[in-house]
Amino acid sequence: MPASWSQSTDVMTQQALADTPVLIGSAGGTERHSLVLEHALRPMFSYLHAIVSPRPAYAATSDFVTRAGTLGERITAAAADFSRLLRACGPHAHREIVDEDLASMQRLRGET
Repeated sequence: MPASWSQSTDVMTQQALADTPVLIGSAGGTERHSLVLEHALRPMFSYLHAIVSPRPAYAATSDFVTRAGTLGERITAAAADFSRLLRACGPHAHREIVDEDLASMQRLRGET
């Protein structure tokens, strides 16, 4: 994972993505790089309490070179799964986590 992604997740609270539907998508070198989606990103999003779509979308370099692959079909299938997930989850109320954290810290310090 890129350092910038890792650093941004380090500062997220564990509830930052709670109950938020997420579609994992990425592009990388070879088809084997797609394992990062399942073995690094999916567990991380689960830790952050996100609702992860069952099918990720991954594009390898060969998908762009040959243009004969099934990239479009894979993206369409992942989008269809994500669409069903969004419908099942219903509307998602936006929570301002930073404000909640700040209010919690102010209460701890005795401020109101």
